[in-house]
Amino acid sequence: MDWSMDVATPGAPLVERLPAALVVAAGTPQLGTTTTAGLIALAAYDTGASVLLVDAAGDWARAHGVSPVARLFGAGAAVPPLTQLPLADHFALWSGGADARALADNARARVLVHAGAHDVVVFDAGRQWATMRWVGDVMTALALGPTAHAPAALILTGEARESIAASYAAAKVLRQHAGAAGGAAHRPLPVAVTTARLERDRGTSASRTLADACEALLGADVRVLTGLPDDPILPRAIGGGMSIADSTYGSPTRTTAAHLARALLPLRPADALR
Repeated sequence: MDWSMDVATPGAPLVERLPAALVVAAGTPQLGTTTTAGLIALAAYDTGASVLLVDAAGDWARAHGVSPVARLFGAGAAVPPLTQLPLADHFALWSGGADARALADNARARVLVHAGAHDVVVFDAGRQWATMRWVGDVMTALALGPTAHAPAALILTGEARESIAASYAAAKVLRQHAGAAGGAAHRPLPVAVTTARLERDRGTSASRTLADACEALLGADVRVLTGLPDDPILPRAIGGGMSIADSTYGSPTRTTAAHLARALLPLRPADALR
């Protein structure tokens, strides 16, 4: 992936390279990996790409046994672990499990079969090291396999020093386990960072601090991107059974997610895909 390109403006042509794999992860809870991954996957689908959204966060317990990603799309409890559920035509959810230990070798083989049939694969890796290692291994297999998905990572951070340190550790885990995911040239995993908040001085400072740490200590080429805006209505809408597609339609949150997708994913315009 060419990380020298500028973030695309609304309406600008998307980079004509496919396919792609993106992992969204964080070091601490409540930073929005699930919502961010869901919105980026939805934005990719809106362009006409075939999308697989992988729920690998391993934190179903906080959602009372229901996949948090499934809840975003109104699927409720209808997704058993280690299965695929169609969300729409050319848009599917692959469910992980209630525990990171469920993501064993057989799960990797199964998700690779599904992922190879999609243009874009978006992983919600949450904040557990075990799931991040698993996702890193899957991304390496995707990048070096016959489908040659171009990999990237988006790391979310909070504003506190502890959150920045934990998010750096998440970037390090992904970097180590997706180290060969640059394709034939074996380039390191490209990384972007952001906060869960939009255009706040402290959030911008936290993102820059995390980016500086990744660049200095990991030798990574890191981009700082604008985070998703706070949307107090979204959690209530999702909790009431409304899908994220319906609850964010026409909102600043959806627009910003489209900007993130353009910045992170090498997509083609819809008319070139179907």
